[in-house]
Amino acid sequence: MSIKPIEAPETKGAFDVVHQTLSSRALASAFSLPKLSKADPETLSIAMPHRVEFLALGDVRRDTIPKNEKADFWRFLVLENREPIAAATAARGETGRFEFGGLDEGPFVSGTEKAIRQAEALGKVSEGQFEAVLLIVPALYSVALWLQDLSDQAANGHSGEADLLIAIPPSNPALDPGEPMPPASFLQALRRAR
Repeated sequence: MSIKPIEAPETKGAFDVVHQTLSSRALASAFSLPKLSKADPETLSIAMPHRVEFLALGDVRRDTIPKNEKADFWRFLVLENREPIAAATAARGETGRFEFGGLDEGPFVSGTEKAIRQAEALGKVSEGQFEAVLLIVPALYSVALWLQDLSDQAANGHSGEADLLIAIPPSNPALDPGEPMPPASFLQALRRAR
């Protein structure tokens, strides 16, 4: 498999919190979002756990995308009959335990799934080992699927040069949605967007 599923201990804690919250809301018919409120609870599942990282404007100016070794924020796609209809998040709280973050049905839900499918079709990705991370740049309204090359990390100590980023629409127009780009090109496009 080209995009490696995450098996870190943090994933289990985050998954449990999201699963329990979704299960209890589904049983109580307590979803306030339109797609989830109309969904049959028996057809819902969660999939594709991925870390979420945030890139500050200062990092864009410094021409760097720092890699966070601590996974404090996780996101899962909520599927209805295998189709993504929402995303659910879990964040590490002050106690060190994961807490439910929230639900979202916006365009980045289907966009994430589409970017993953695009990534899996790339020769470089299908032949390698990558971790999918959602990278959010709030100051520049940009969201991208960040494919971290795990073989490069092992060989070069997280240089990131072999990573790829795929902008997810409707991100900043300076980014070409769906077009894989190395970190240097991604940062250069973001600097132009400022």
